Amino acid sequence: MWANSLRVQKTIVFLLLTGISVVTWRYIVFMDQVMSADNMADAWMPPASGQAWSTDDFINTLSMWIVMMAAMMLPSVMHMVLGFIKISKQRNPNKSTYLGALFFVLGYFLIWFVFCVAMTALQWQLHELAVLTPMMESRNILFSALIMLLAGLYQFTAFKKNCLAHCREAHYLRDDCHSRPIAMGLHHGLYCVGACWALMLIMFAVGLMNLIWMGLITFMVVLEKIFPFNPVWLDYVSGLILVIWGVYLVVPPDLLFKL
Repeated sequence: MWANSLRVQKTIVFLLLTGISVVTWRYIVFMDQVMSADNMADAWMPPASGQAWSTDDFINTLSMWIVMMAAMMLPSVMHMVLGFIKISKQRNPNKSTYLGALFFVLGYFLIWFVFCVAMTALQWQLHELAVLTPMMESRNILFSALIMLLAGLYQFTAFKKNCLAHCREAHYLRDDCHSRPIAMGLHHGLYCVGACWALMLIMFAVGLMNLIWMGLITFMVVLEKIFPFNPVWLDYVSGLILVIWGVYLVVPPDLLFKL
């Protein structure tokens, strides 16, 4: 049947993931508009510093992180989902791959869900320490600088390169020790978090609802994972920029020019 052909299955899954990505980005833009100065009365915001978080506050913040991660990571994982479909089709030519692709994506985002829970807990503590404003922006220049330095230096590490290699090449799925789609998705999700966690922390330094930075980080992740060139130079350039930015935040410009 035509519905079981590789091209059709890849096209349908690609369109579905693209649609979900568009919806999540549209929702983020909508939330940014609601949080604008004219609509603040209609927007949920975290409690002010020193005020205790309620269960609703934690759930709302977690929901925000989940939508953010879906919007930022879906564009870069599509090629691996399509690679999974191709490999599954090669193993079982007469079998539909839709259910397997669903479980692969489910496993992948289960890992990111755990990451979102961790980021929500971290944000909770940062609000308690008055490091973040109620608008979810950093109010501590030293904290922002440390985040930039951490994210920049991590770009140079071997661990980052190893995780990124697994996120780029579909043949790692073929060589995966797991045979079940959800386990393969979990495995791939671990490598993806290992490659991207430091970049995601940048949102704490620039503002969690900063759409420009959200788009830049998404574009950066897509470049690292999808484009057909060795991303080492990209990691080095981006890492150097982040390190310079971090130093610039804490060292007076006139002193920098004297060094």
